[in-house]
Order: sequence, then C-alpha cells, then structure tokens
Amino acid sequence: MSDAPNTVRVVATSKVADALRVHCELSFDPADYPYSGPLAPCALDMTLYDNPACELHRMVEKVGKRVVFERFDALDNRVPEIGKTYFYRGYWIPEFLDAAMDTEAVWSLRDYPDNGDHDHSLFTWDTIAAYADNKQGYFNERHGWVTVEAYAQFIKGDLYRLREARGL
Repeated sequence: MSDAPNTVRVVATSKVADALRVHCELSFDPADYPYSGPLAPCALDMTLYDNPACELHRMVEKVGKRVVFERFDALDNRVPEIGKTYFYRGYWIPEFLDAAMDTEAVWSLRDYPDNGDHDHSLFTWDTIAAYADNKQGYFNERHGWVTVEAYAQFIKGDLYRLREARGL
C-alpha cells in the first residue's frame, strides 16, 4: 500500500547488466497498479522524494504487474537490489511521450513572443518567455513549446531510444 497519495511502490525481482545496458524487472505493488502515466523514463527512490537510487530509461516488456526496463548510462553503476522495495517515480506525462514519439511532427525554432506571457517546455517544465532565460524554443502546433536543450535531447537525440525501440 502507498505511503502517500500518488506514490507507487515496486520490488526489484531481477537484473542483468552488460557494458551498455541494465535490464531491470520490477513487480508493481498490486494496490498501486496500474500506474496511469508512461512507465518510463522513471526513477526508483529508497524513500519518498529521495534522490534516485536508480534511473530507468525505457520500458521493454510489460506482463501483468511485471515490467522490464532498460537503462543506457554505462557510467552510472547504480542498479536496484533484488528483493528490495523502492518508490517508483515516473518522469513523464502522456503528452511528453506523444511528442517524443511523433516522427511526423514539424518543429520550428522560434523566438517567444514579447507579450508578457510564457509557456512551459515539454519534458522539463522550464519557462519559455521573452523575459526568461529560454527566449527561444522549438514549437509545434500539436505539442506546443520545448526548450532548445530539451529538443536536442528528447526529440532530435531520442535520449531514451524510444523511436529506436519502435523502429521509427
């Protein structure tokens, strides 16, 4: 059972690591499952709102409450311990995943209008405005605004290899 609203607990049930990837299988607490957002990218925390004990980048397989993830950061050697319970923290909302997977979307680099208004970037929530640090961003009619840095990471760079996994 969850310790606070909107928390999900998982138990690490297996892991396989090689030089490039970590495969991690998690079992979601039945009281908390199904989680409503995209399952990856995510973090596993030892305590609620702690620094991540481990980050997982892409969901590979889902069968019932059992989910297999991959992580791609070969420099990060943090892996969950088998049998240990973690707080699951999803990073993205469905709109972020839709934008990252939309290979038909046309993004244009624009200056944000100097009208006193602002928007928040997909993926990072950073402010984009004429008065903010992010005065420019990429814009798409369907998905909205994304900072130049977030566009480079998540749209152009496919940081979590989401489109690669789907053959896009």
